[in-house]
Amino acid sequence: SISPSGNYVVSSHDFGTIAFDVDFTNPRQLHNTSEHSDIGINAAGNDAFIFINFDNGALTTVDLFTGNRIELFNLFAENTDTSIHVSGKAYAKPGWAVVSTYFCRAPGQMVGWACNKVFIVELAANPRILNLAHTYNCGQDFWTEPHAVPTRDLRRVYFNSDWGSCGIDAEVMRIEVPAF
Repeated sequence: SISPSGNYVVSSHDFGTIAFDVDFTNPRQLHNTSEHSDIGINAAGNDAFIFINFDNGALTTVDLFTGNRIELFNLFAENTDTSIHVSGKAYAKPGWAVVSTYFCRAPGQMVGWACNKVFIVELAANPRILNLAHTYNCGQDFWTEPHAVPTRDLRRVYFNSDWGSCGIDAEVMRIEVPAF
């Protein structure tokens, strides 16, 4: 993918996730694998890579200009297991990403705070997390997992849900995001 500024190319493949300058020089390893992730813009206005680190459960962001890395929160804390999709497409509202979660528990584990939700997270240390909706999704099929995506200005967020049909049907829901 090309970063929002057009300055970087981010490649995810078997060797992990690597950022290059747009002319494919200056490679920088962002993560050792290719995880659920997206590219956005952080509060400083720099391109950011946002991903779930399945090694430790941390939703993490990396500033592509400075290389600074911030672990935003731990999704696997307290013996929980939650899957996640992330979108950084709210380019006109820098510093925020939209997160949707699904498949919230393995046998014998607790249900975590982020289970089956759509929320926005600030791309900063000790981030603000603003809950938007519960998804009521079984998440048994990739195409019915909630994949939340914002409008460019983050005034609306759309997500899909099977609304408890467990993969039979999926509908698109719209959230009007209040000013924050």
